[in-house]
Amino acid sequence: MSNISACQSGQPDYASHFIFLGWGLERKLNSKLHIYSGLRIGNYYMNFDDDFIYPTLKSESELGLGIKTRFRYDVGHNFSIILGGEYRIIYTHQRIYLSSAVVGVSKSFDCPKWLREFLL
Repeated sequence: MSNISACQSGQPDYASHFIFLGWGLERKLNSKLHIYSGLRIGNYYMNFDDDFIYPTLKSESELGLGIKTRFRYDVGHNFSIILGGEYRIIYTHQRIYLSSAVVGVSKSFDCPKWLREFLL
């Protein structure tokens, strides 16, 4: 397996941020298993790190759309195991297709009353 650097591939290095609005729904499949599915739409901002790019072209902002799915399995004592993924399309001239997978552990806890009142 070869590791091609950004310079060798002709693509500059860049940092990106996806700022989005998301809508989704979580459903209980049984007493321990939940599924979440949702959509995301937002702005995919890229900042390129290449001294050979003209300064006004060093950043780019494009529309991004994505779908996300996540399974949550409750194991007890407010702990859960998470397994999920996301697929995103960035609408540049040459489309960018991104996919990611997520595996994790979550811990739920009761929110203090003062915080619940503040957020409502």
